[in-house]
Amino acid sequence: MPVIEVSLVISKYLKKLVDVLEERAQTEGEELSSEILNPWAIDTDSPYANRPGMPLERILEIVDVDRMDILDTMIRTIINGTELPFVDAVLALRRWEHLARSQLSKASGTGQLFSPIILPADF
Repeated sequence: MPVIEVSLVISKYLKKLVDVLEERAQTEGEELSSEILNPWAIDTDSPYANRPGMPLERILEIVDVDRMDILDTMIRTIINGTELPFVDAVLALRRWEHLARSQLSKASGTGQLFSPIILPADF
């Protein structure tokens, strides 16, 4: 699956889950760690990090919405089916987000945004 599509779906879920956790934490007078609230730092030594690219609107026109819906359904089914606590779900998704963002930061052109996500052997 293209890394940009994985990134968009993961981002959507992280936003929803973190919003719920922040609301609950505020209600209970608790604080959430930055590991939960914020994306994990990535190594941005890539010479392409600040390179202008294709406008986001154009990228969103190109992505395969059906394929993204399938990943969306898989994530929702796993979270709901396993009754995974939201904190654990966020941490698992943060790991995926970190992987996708790392690969996106190394993209030298728009075409590489649509390259398949590469999962390391120990992932």
